[in-house]
Formats: sequence, C-alpha cells, structure tokens
Amino acid sequence: MIRVAHLASYNINAGDNIASYNIRTRLETIIEDKIQWTSINIIPIHEFRNNIERCKSLFKNISNTNDLLLVGGGGLIEFEHKFETGWKLPFNDEILKLVDIPIVAFGVGLNTFRNRDRVSQLGLYNTKRFIEACNMFSVRNDGSQNLVKNYLNMNSLEVPDPGLIFGFETKRKTNISAGFFQPAWNTGTDIVAGRSLFPENIKKLSNVVEKLNLKIIPHTPKDYKFPGIPIDAFCWTEERFKEIIKYENFMEIFNHYFNFDYGIVMRGHGQLCSVGLNVPAIYFSTQDKVLDFSNNNEFQNYNVDIRESDWDKKLLEKADRLKNDEQYLSEWYEIRNRNMQVYEKSFGNYCEKIKNILQN
Repeated sequence: MIRVAHLASYNINAGDNIASYNIRTRLETIIEDKIQWTSINIIPIHEFRNNIERCKSLFKNISNTNDLLLVGGGGLIEFEHKFETGWKLPFNDEILKLVDIPIVAFGVGLNTFRNRDRVSQLGLYNTKRFIEACNMFSVRNDGSQNLVKNYLNMNSLEVPDPGLIFGFETKRKTNISAGFFQPAWNTGTDIVAGRSLFPENIKKLSNVVEKLNLKIIPHTPKDYKFPGIPIDAFCWTEERFKEIIKYENFMEIFNHYFNFDYGIVMRGHGQLCSVGLNVPAIYFSTQDKVLDFSNNNEFQNYNVDIRESDWDKKLLEKADRLKNDEQYLSEWYEIRNRNMQVYEKSFGNYCEKIKNILQN
C-alpha cells in the first residue's frame, strides 16, 4: 500500500478536479501497488488564510501518515497578500521543515490576471523555497515556465497540463454545427476589469452567444453569475451543477463536451480540456494564460483576444470557418494530434519519475 496525500482544489472548479483526477488515473495505471489517496483540499486552508500554526500541525500529520506529498495540478502558484504565506500555497520555511516525505509538484500553473498585481517579497521568497524543497517540480504548458523565470529567476520543468490527458476523446468530425460557450466569471472586480468584461463587451459577447445559438458549459458556480446570458442556456440548473461539480460526480461535465461539435471557451481548462477531448474550439482570451497556450502550442489562428479591435466579429468569423472552411477545421485537428503525441510522452515520463520515487 502506497499512501499519497494530494494537495489540490476539489469540488469547486471542473478544471481543477480533472487535473488531479487525470494524474491519479495515470499513476494508478502504472503503479502495481494500491495507492491510498488522501485529498488535502486547498479551499478550507484558504478559509483560515494559510495560518502558519494550523498549517504546521496539518502538514506534520500529513508527513507522518503518508509516503508522498503530491501538489497539483491547477493554478496553485498565485501571489496573495491576505494569506499568511504571501501566496496561494500554504508553505514557508517553518512548514516545509516539518515535511519529511518527498514532495512532487505536478504541472502547476503560475496564475496572473491582467490589471491585478499582488506580488510581495514574502510571496516570492516562500514560492522559491517551496520549489527548492520539491523532489520534483513542474509547471503546466501555458506560459507558466516563462513566468517562473521572470518572477523568481528560476528554471522549471514544463509538462502538459493534466487536463489535456484524458485517455479518451471524441471522434474527428467533418460536419460542425452544434456549439457551446464555456465562460469565465470572477467575484473579484479587479479581475473582471482585467478581463475587460465591461458592459459594452458583455453585450457584444451576449450577441455572439445568441447568434451562434450556443449552450453554456460552466466550470464553476461563479460562471452562473456571468451577466447577459439567459439562465435557460446553461446545460444544467445552478442547483444541479452544484451537485455535479463535486469530485465524485464532475466527469458528467466533460462527458457533456461529447454532445457538441465545437466550442468557444474562455477558461484555461476550457481550452485545455477541449484540446484533450478532441473538440475543435475558438479560444477567447481575457487572461494571458489562454493567449500564451495558443501561441506556444500552434493554436494562434484559433485565438481571439478581447483587446483586439472587432473581437466579437472575429469570434463569429472563426466559428464560421470551423463550420464551413474544411482546411481551417482540418488544420486544427492536425495541430492537436501532433501536439497530443508530445503531451502524452511528456506526461507519461513525468509519471514514471514519480513511480520511481515511490518505489525506491
């Protein structure tokens, strides 16, 4: 029996759920010993603001009762003044000294938002110390590698976001018709402003959704607050969604991708999971990680940034090209299939390294 404590975000965001789930699924496939998983949910830790004394007690117990501390995936590197550690993860020197088991960070993202800067020297220092304490540390392939270099002056290994690696996918399609919209709404007004989701842009986006007759696939309950979208356009009621977002139920969300031919997506994991599931999509970037993934993975011709002039017309034009331009659709599949070969190999190699840590 191998005991693994898995620190991640659970039960609140479909992208975070699928990232941890896909890691576990692959490790269970390649490791013969049974793995006993202990889920360490970051959300309750944030509720007490990464309090140092409480985190020391928590991680001392985790270290005493497990063989490995696995961190990720998801956007877990994010600077935040309100947390006692100065960043999203509950680690500083005092806490790390109490962890006597190997630590592996798997494809974590360094999250930044336009119009928001909460970097502090404390957050930078503790992030760097965590990276140095890891037996293996890797970031996801959404531009996070460059951000780690720029913020911390550190090199980091890049692996595919686990949300890309499902082990199953939809069939390639030649007729594109039914589409979905995967939105991104935040409670922080500074993030919303950084996404340029001002009333005039919300109206334009609502018109795009209406003209294309898109259904809505949310990834988090916050997406139900997205203004200008009829509530009956969502694939589930908000009450039902709050049930299926739980970790034991959430795969229903991604199985629903199979009911559509294409998507327009805003969230990073809306983008990544559509690629992993082989669903052609247009990537509407209001956050740099979506734009950076597109540029770094050959999908730039399928990206529209909200800062572009006539961005709403470009969304409509590119959606129309997916439907009616055979070459444009075919090129998406070719780019995707070429990349998936690289993703699968890199993801598999990293999992093998974790296996070696656990079995040595």
